[in-house]
Amino acid sequence: MRAGVNRGLKECRRLFKDEVWDCSFYNESVTGELPDFILTTLPYANKETAFLHAITTAGILQEILSKCDANKITECSCNKKRRQSRGCSEKLLFAEKMTLSLLATERQGNDERRTIDKDNKKVGIQVFKMNYNRNCLGRVTRNCYNFQDVANELKNKYHSAINKTNKAQQLDIGGVFQRNNMQELTYWDPSPDYCVHDVTTGSPGLKGRVCGNDGTKTRQCRLLCKKCGLKLRREQRMSPDNCRDCPEKYTVAVCMEKKTVHPFKSLN
Repeated sequence: MRAGVNRGLKECRRLFKDEVWDCSFYNESVTGELPDFILTTLPYANKETAFLHAITTAGILQEILSKCDANKITECSCNKKRRQSRGCSEKLLFAEKMTLSLLATERQGNDERRTIDKDNKKVGIQVFKMNYNRNCLGRVTRNCYNFQDVANELKNKYHSAINKTNKAQQLDIGGVFQRNNMQELTYWDPSPDYCVHDVTTGSPGLKGRVCGNDGTKTRQCRLLCKKCGLKLRREQRMSPDNCRDCPEKYTVAVCMEKKTVHPFKSLN
């Protein structure tokens, strides 16, 4: 399960690496307690939490399917004749049931937060299943689906996520309230200012973020720094002792606060 969550987080960081929220958390040490880290570091039901629930759930499903393909889980094996004729959907059904079973122990109680979290996890499952069915059914090859495609589609849903507190946004063209069909991510709370370090919201802030040294990444980082009222500054750092082929020192670009120069005032 942890490997699947980490797979989802890896894709999250890939997709958001050039944005103010880069899928990092205030206390990343809690990732050792996965998957409960979402509850402890991102307590609000905002768009970012919705995306994390979806992408990590899809990652768990993908991890289980990978183990099925490697014959490490015998229960999900397909009938050989059926697999050769039109692909294997049985293992997907098994992986989905196993994923839901693993996630069922996360948050207990009948509260509304549990419902919205559960719905967003199901969005991750549905997007994965649609991608899998579109690319894999009828094919014998194991490597028929790409998890990055699932992640990219979930990011699109992140941008079009529905605010559950906004009644107008929940109306369809005919003026009827949309039922949650597990096709869209939903959230309640507004996203915090991720430029600012805030323990309460789980935001690490942008100050101190290190960028790459190539020109493109530096330009992107400069724009991000500017967006948050920070300035890009170059710093020299020492390479770790356990790195044999690294130079002794290397230069990085870091988002830092702008220094305000106050004019000298006479005491008289």
